[in-house]
Amino acid sequence: MRQLTAAFLLLALACTPLLAQDETAPEPPSDNALSELNNPLVDAAEGEWIEYTMTTENPMMGKMEIPISQTVLGVDGEEVRISTIVEVMGAKQEQTSTERRDGSLLDALLSNLSQMGETENVTVVESSVEDSTLEYNGETYDTKKVFISATATVVPGPNMEIPITIKLTAHVSEKVPVSGVLSLQSDVVMTMQGQKMEMQTLQTTTDFGFEPKGDEKEEDKEPSGEF
Repeated sequence: MRQLTAAFLLLALACTPLLAQDETAPEPPSDNALSELNNPLVDAAEGEWIEYTMTTENPMMGKMEIPISQTVLGVDGEEVRISTIVEVMGAKQEQTSTERRDGSLLDALLSNLSQMGETENVTVVESSVEDSTLEYNGETYDTKKVFISATATVVPGPNMEIPITIKLTAHVSEKVPVSGVLSLQSDVVMTMQGQKMEMQTLQTTTDFGFEPKGDEKEEDKEPSGEF
């Protein structure tokens, strides 16, 4: 049972959308350079979308490629409604969430941790941001190259406390909609009953657009769930 729980927890980490936010998200340090960068959703507009492939690898589940797409369904003041479709082992699951577009890029990145359950003792050990470039689809994009190293304790259920460490490197561009991410690489180490398990994840953007894709409108969609 412990191995099964660990496998699902690792998969949950892999499938957490970058911008999924939660009221338990940790407070970032006010003097951190990342706190000065806007949340990528600050200029979100209805209809923009992004698609990417998340490749994960860990000893328990092997290598997996998970297609994920996100679409902005609507914007109301500081709130953005987003549809996220995740395909795992051929099965698609669509969820909708309402996210804040205020706050900083650091808020958005750290909020990943809160989606596995209550997150405690979040500590940013190291972080940096620098101007960079990245080649994508024959074009050179100006990006912010972001690095975060953090530790936390995740509480996914009663009587479960799982220490994790995460190192994350992302290329974020203002020319990319929704998450703003062109690429993201993370290394997660979790400790369960004294045993350490590591998962490496690479998120690669495959396509994006600023106009609605196809003719489907929000009123025609029937969301299957809510984050």
